[in-house]
Amino acid sequence: FYKRVLDGKRMERVKRLDANPNPLFKLWLQEFREEAVAKQNISLVKTYDVCIDSLGRYPLPLASGKHCLVLKGFGKIICTRLDKKLEEYNNRKDVETENDEFQPNFP
Repeated sequence: FYKRVLDGKRMERVKRLDANPNPLFKLWLQEFREEAVAKQNISLVKTYDVCIDSLGRYPLPLASGKHCLVLKGFGKIICTRLDKKLEEYNNRKDVETENDEFQPNFP
């Protein structure tokens, strides 16, 4: 960040932040919330609502579910579920890239 003066007006550099830095976590939390709605567990629905809201307010990308512990509403169980989903996602992504690499290119 730096500041400068241009034509007598003070200008500041502003870092642009991503509108949705954690789209997978948000998607998975919404899925967890839908499961709780289906089971009619109102307290869990409220917990997931708080998690979704606090994740939406957090401007930085999170590398794992464990990093979500700093946010309001997140506990050990929710973070562990997110880590499991992330691991499944990464494994599926790795398998897809391996399959793409070994397919021959026919005209």
